[in-house]
Amino acid sequence: MCALASGPILRAVPLTNQSCLDCHEQVPPEKRDKDAESNPAIEILRPDRFAKSVHGKLLCVDCHAGITGIPHDDKLPPAQCAPCHEKEAGAYAKSIHGMSHAMGASGADAAVQTADVVLMSDSLLKVPEAISRGRRTRAIVRQNIVFALGVKGLFLVLGAVGIATMWEAVIADMGVALLAIANAVRAFR
Repeated sequence: MCALASGPILRAVPLTNQSCLDCHEQVPPEKRDKDAESNPAIEILRPDRFAKSVHGKLLCVDCHAGITGIPHDDKLPPAQCAPCHEKEAGAYAKSIHGMSHAMGASGADAAVQTADVVLMSDSLLKVPEAISRGRRTRAIVRQNIVFALGVKGLFLVLGAVGIATMWEAVIADMGVALLAIANAVRAFR
């Protein structure tokens, strides 16, 4: 049976995996201890999967060094994976995610500032929408560039021939800018 963290420490003997699984084992709701059922912070494990995993050969306290007795605090330091997973931990630390994690909140800000696209939700279903918006925006930008250069070129030639005056060219330039802005607003639809 799992004891509450506010109660006295029940075991002073070295912790075994079964000691941890007594609280963290996935059991049917009708057999689950009321304390474990009412505490959503308790991580539930499946002993059969745990035993077959690479971690099954280790003790829980090998990775969760902050646990010294049962019951333990609800808030524990993160598991220490580097001793067993040096290659993976090194690759993660060198990745943008690891560097962002190491830098804290400022790292997340730096990642957002250097990213081409930032998804503001956890749904990966937004990726195709971001791609289509990007393609549509690129098409609108190209339209605006071609239109602006075309009108400017036209008025350059008309001005050189003497048909268009300087004021007509300035008004045409302002008109092109306003039409380009109006065209760009379509990207928000």
